[in-house]
Amino acid sequence: MRGHFSETKAKIFAAFAILALVASACSPAVGDAAGASEPPRVGALAPDFTVSTLDGNAITLSQLRGKPVVINFFASWCAPCRLEAPHLQEAYARKSKDGLVIIGINMGEGKPQAEQFVKDYGWSFDVVLDPGQKVTQKYQLIGLPATFFVGRDGVLKSIKVGAFISVEELMSAIDKVTKA
Repeated sequence: MRGHFSETKAKIFAAFAILALVASACSPAVGDAAGASEPPRVGALAPDFTVSTLDGNAITLSQLRGKPVVINFFASWCAPCRLEAPHLQEAYARKSKDGLVIIGINMGEGKPQAEQFVKDYGWSFDVVLDPGQKVTQKYQLIGLPATFFVGRDGVLKSIKVGAFISVEELMSAIDKVTKA
């Protein structure tokens, strides 16, 4: 009886292993789904995109070369996004006169939610929607918030997944791209 139970367990385990292998073979890799072969990496050009602001103006990342850019992915339902939201506005207020561009990319929500978030936190930098999550896929997010720091040369200088817990922590990361 005991041997039969172990044999049954082994068969079930083997069946699950085969099922997982077949499922992974049928699923496109994240890079394939995003239209990119690999995720964005520090030291390479940041993936380009064109998006529309909540006001309807177009922004193309590659056209911002010559300026340091901070790209922040957020959602209104994301508690850590709400935690860092005031820090982003404070950093923008301090550094926008030096040419810093911040782009807030709302992940998967509608215009009313994004507008309310902007209003709640007094954001004065550009905020865009990502319909169909095309930019989100290009950047292959693994969590929110996610912040990408792009140098004046268009090269990705650093990536942070998770909230900045203080404006000082965020300013330190920004200083690295504004001085590069």
